Amino acid sequence: MILLDIGNTHTRIACAEGEKITLLRTLKAAELPAAVIPADPEGVWGASVVPAAAAKLPDVRFINASLAGKILDFSCVDSSTIGAD
Repeated sequence: MILLDIGNTHTRIACAEGEKITLLRTLKAAELPAAVIPADPEGVWGASVVPAAAAKLPDVRFINASLAGKILDFSCVDSSTIGAD
């Protein structure tokens, strides 16, 4: 599956295969056209602190606070100290 981390300054695109995550590309946040996001049969998931960027990517499934607790294991961290991305 493809993972996106959209921050205020940079966007990181990675590929997750099992437990291995490989960084594919880092772009300036303003340079995120949907065309640079690879297709993947498992889908594209993202986290963003930039609502305008997320709105331009209708095919990306974004993780929000209510969904994150259901699909991610935060038992090893203090989840109150981490941001959306």
